[in-house]
Amino acid sequence: MSLIKLSGLSDIQEAALAPEGLYYLQVLNQKPKHTDKGGDMINLMISLESTEDPGTEYATVFDTMALPGPADDKEKVEFKLLMIKRRLFWLGLADAINNEGLDPNDLIGCRTTIPCKVVQDTYEGKVNNKIQWPFLPDEE
Repeated sequence: MSLIKLSGLSDIQEAALAPEGLYYLQVLNQKPKHTDKGGDMINLMISLESTEDPGTEYATVFDTMALPGPADDKEKVEFKLLMIKRRLFWLGLADAINNEGLDPNDLIGCRTTIPCKVVQDTYEGKVNNKIQWPFLPDEE
């Protein structure tokens, strides 16, 4: 194989992690996925907009919505539904909550109505950002 010219390769860098703080979130894309244990989930790719430094770009955050499955006990189903409901509520998808169903494509482009807390977490030795979704208003 001959040399493939990759202009700008030496200048490319990893995107910066966001410092812990409050951010508006916007869903860039979603991808349904099956887990190794046979369950289903929706992976969300989310951009962050700083409340203190608008316009600064950070690494995309990957967030997972685990879907209830037939092998889940009642407590696990209720927990997964609560985590999904928090995301849908803060992303402005109340219709999905009221209809008790979700088209994953409806998530794309959704933006949080309030700033959400983003923290740094370590997974497999790499530091990444993780979203701490706020409680629903009636749970506080």
